[in-house]
Amino acid sequence: MFTDRTGRAWPMTAYQGFNPNLFAVAAHAVSGDKEDLPTVLVIQPTARYGTGNVLVALQGLETPIVLTVVLGQAQADARKEFKLRLAGPRRSPREPAPPARADLRALNQRL
Repeated sequence: MFTDRTGRAWPMTAYQGFNPNLFAVAAHAVSGDKEDLPTVLVIQPTARYGTGNVLVALQGLETPIVLTVVLGQAQADARKEFKLRLAGPRRSPREPAPPARADLRALNQRL
């Protein structure tokens, strides 16, 4: 799950796993409404060992986020929340909008 600096869920507009032999990737809207954009990303391993990437595009940000997934570790994250230090699209009207063109280095520092 990706959240903004206020803790609100940040909707995803696209996602893709690059190696189906390592893991399956799906996304779901918490509301259950098929018309809502997904806010929860599910990554399920299909192999015991390996490393691969998952690309996630968030609503309103032009720069996608790339996650590296490592299988076969002694510990695993059952739930992981990535909090960006930006105001997301579900921010209150008093919060400033996210930058139209996010600098990749600045975005990575904010994760």
